[in-house]
Amino acid sequence: MNTPLPEERDLKILFLSSEIAPFSCTGSLGEISNALPKALKRQGHDIRVITPRYRIIGERKYGLRDVARLRSLPVKIGNVEHESSILSGFIPKSKVQVYFLDNPEFFDREGIYNDAKSSSEWHDNQKRFAFLNHGALHLMLHLQWFPDIIHCNDWQTALVPYLMCTDKRYNSEFANTRSVLQIHNIKQHGAYAADSLSEYGINPEEIQPGHPLELHKQMSFLKGGITTADQLVFVRPTFQYPEDHTGEIDEVLKTNLSMRESSIHNVPNCIDPQWNPRNDNMLEYPFSEVDFIVGKETNKASLQEEYGLKDDPEAPVIAVIAEQTPFQGLDLLEQSASKLLEIDAQWIFLGSGDDAFQKLVASWQSEFPDRVASDPDYSKTKAHQIIAGSDIYLSIYKDTPYDMNPMHCLLYGTIPVLRNPELSDKVITNI
Repeated sequence: MNTPLPEERDLKILFLSSEIAPFSCTGSLGEISNALPKALKRQGHDIRVITPRYRIIGERKYGLRDVARLRSLPVKIGNVEHESSILSGFIPKSKVQVYFLDNPEFFDREGIYNDAKSSSEWHDNQKRFAFLNHGALHLMLHLQWFPDIIHCNDWQTALVPYLMCTDKRYNSEFANTRSVLQIHNIKQHGAYAADSLSEYGINPEEIQPGHPLELHKQMSFLKGGITTADQLVFVRPTFQYPEDHTGEIDEVLKTNLSMRESSIHNVPNCIDPQWNPRNDNMLEYPFSEVDFIVGKETNKASLQEEYGLKDDPEAPVIAVIAEQTPFQGLDLLEQSASKLLEIDAQWIFLGSGDDAFQKLVASWQSEFPDRVASDPDYSKTKAHQIIAGSDIYLSIYKDTPYDMNPMHCLLYGTIPVLRNPELSDKVITNI
């Protein structure tokens, strides 16, 4: 498909995401899924959000409520009917309604994409997110609310455009709905064995080269979205097509993208307005250029006290923030450990990473308990506080800095250090 989007000012938009801050957030996807719907709402659009109801999302904490007519929503996938229910709430400090799709079998777990204990990916993620895709369309049918645009995000929701085109339960009802697939991470394909397709009502024998879902003899949620969505959006300039800075975009996907250039849009890396030291309510001491030195010293002292580091204004604090698992760039830390630890500096690691990452950090802490601190429980508040109080932010990712926009660091007077010099001119200006 390559259909233009409707031009009406006031649109009905369904925003579908596997995570949304503050309810569930592993990184930039969750934060964008919070900010973009609010911005669209302010522009006058009728926007609603659908996301899973994970165990970590507390009803009382966020004021969620049952919807009487949605207490039982059967969702049929293939020949199996799954029971679900819907809770309703709002993105905090907004009027954006959020529907939480609840199914204990799929979402009542410790961890969103990975097992919180082992850090390994859930073995049935394809079923969990196929359920989210079907559940979202079932809910719209049940409500008889047919949006002008369905905005999907990453592979976890990329099956929706394909289902809208091919599933007779949906294609007539959503004939006037246009689909947008926003790709935050093109390396995550959501590719699984084709022999599981029968569980989704799809004949595995259909998955031959050239099929919208086929990727190296597997079923790929992402390819299904790339080949059938009306419009594609890339949120990082390092993932633009046809210029491929990572060198690792799958050739099959690249070929499909080359046929869709007219419907591909690139959103440049930009400053999130929540990252502003002048009015950052996550900081103990917000600051500006007027009181910069005092502000930086105060936040640094607070950070050192919070993480049990020596109160030493002269010792540089180096931050490493890992929003996503499994952790990338571990090889660089391992290779550079001896030289890095020779630096008379303090280290703070935020984020869980995988087992190997945790072991490496633990070994650093064991050798230098007064200079190395770690916190596996990532939160946006902690990220703000650490960036505000640190002197250097070290991004060790191999390709693009998923974890933090380096421009945010500069706003807080923290020097960002990137691993790949070929990418630096795409996200930061060399001064």
